[in-house]
Amino acid sequence: RKNQQYITGDVLETEDNKYTKRFGAGNVHKSIVIDVSRKDESIDFNANLETGDGIRDNVADCFILTQTLMYIFDVCAAAKNIGRLLKHGGTALITCSGLSQNSCRCMDNYGAYFNFNKEVFVKMFENMSDMCVIETGSYGNVKTVMAHLSGMCMEDLSEEDFECNDKYYPLIVYAVVKKS
Repeated sequence: RKNQQYITGDVLETEDNKYTKRFGAGNVHKSIVIDVSRKDESIDFNANLETGDGIRDNVADCFILTQTLMYIFDVCAAAKNIGRLLKHGGTALITCSGLSQNSCRCMDNYGAYFNFNKEVFVKMFENMSDMCVIETGSYGNVKTVMAHLSGMCMEDLSEEDFECNDKYYPLIVYAVVKKS
């Protein structure tokens, strides 16, 4: 929600377009969905962020990339392919797990390699002259991480449980990356 001003024009998302629909409102011209391997009517094209297979150049004004990079070993190759997918002036909104369990589908089919901290995003994009990390951050604390790991959901906690943001216990880390 904090970055919904970037969700405009042609918006790309992985697996489904739930965030595009939820936060794009009337600002989205075209919603594009990619997946690494799944093929059905909801997927516009298959693309592998690590290998570059299927990547199309300059397709998105905004790329919403949630909870994906921890299943890719070569995150620097993924950074280059994120840049390829973005149009000039485009923005990538990226989230990753800080401290979390792994997705069964992704871990079993592709591998699970990392949990992230916000500094990883700076390193991923630092050698790309046309990409700039404009913001990084994290959300979480020891209580939200422990609740998540034990299978609790947001409704099991109080609003006060989310107020403390402890960089040493990041449940979710994020970056806003801009292509110049």
